[in-house]
Amino acid sequence: MLNIEIFHSTMCDNCFIMSARLKKITDKYKNIAITHRSHPLRWDEDHVDETLKTKEEERADMLRKWGTANRIDDDQRFNIEGIKHTNFDEPYARLSMIAIRAGVLAGGNAWDLFDLFQEAIYMKNRTIGDEEVITQLIEETE
Repeated sequence: MLNIEIFHSTMCDNCFIMSARLKKITDKYKNIAITHRSHPLRWDEDHVDETLKTKEEERADMLRKWGTANRIDDDQRFNIEGIKHTNFDEPYARLSMIAIRAGVLAGGNAWDLFDLFQEAIYMKNRTIGDEEVITQLIEETE
């Protein structure tokens, strides 16, 4: 058995891309075990890039990063057009990471929960830094 330990954040666009790729590998090779660990990026709303002074600069930087990530994503799943037409601010990781931990303690699968929150951000343009959105996402899994 090959054991792979990955460090994953709900706010990491590269983690989103690699999760899908890693799932394809584990589907093909059944002798691989994955252990998820949390490495939260952008823990709270006060944790922002110091070089970006305004919300507009932060949003432009987010769109640039997501555009780059979308070009290397095998299925180009990042909803760049959708994000342009919302008032979406890049969320922070604290609430989603706490929800994932609680879900794991309740018997959930960390990988599935990470994917749930990342799909909400990158594909559905939902703000996972909002308690209401977190609650809706968890209720959708029941």
